[in-house]
Amino acid sequence: MRTITRALAAAAIAAAAAVAVAGCGSDGGSGTVDSGPTVDAQRGNPGFAGCTTFADMTAVGANRTITADGVNLVWNPKCIRIRQGQSVMISTTVDHPFTPAANNPGGELSSTTAPATRTLGTVGVYGFFCANHGTPSGGSMAGAIDVVP
Repeated sequence: MRTITRALAAAAIAAAAAVAVAGCGSDGGSGTVDSGPTVDAQRGNPGFAGCTTFADMTAVGANRTITADGVNLVWNPKCIRIRQGQSVMISTTVDHPFTPAANNPGGELSSTTAPATRTLGTVGVYGFFCANHGTPSGGSMAGAIDVVP
C-alpha cells in the first residue's frame, strides 16, 4: 500500500512540475514576453520608474511603440527591451512631453511633443518621463527602455 501511495505522490509531483514548466515563457498571446530582471535589478536596484522587468521587443519586425496614455497618465508599455541599433516610435502629444531622464546612455534619447522615432545605439537603460505628469527621478508617468547587445 505504501508503494502505491508513494508512486501516486511521485506521479502527482511530476505532473505538477510539467504543468509549471509548460507555462514558463508564455506570452499569453500578448506578443510580448517579460524577459526577466535587468542587471540593475539583479544588483538590488529596482530600476528607473520601478522597471525591474521589460516587455521584450527585440524581435525583428516587433512593434516598438511607446504611447502616452493621457487618461491613466502612464506610458504604454512602461518598460521595454530592445536591441542595440533598433528604433522606438514615441507616440506623444504636446500635453505629454516625452523627456529623457538623466540616465540617457550616449545622449541618444531626446525630448519630443509630437510622434517621433529614436534609434538607440548605446547599450544601457534609458529612463524617460512626461514633463507634465512625471518626475525626473522616475515617479508617476515615467518608464524605461533597456537596450541590450
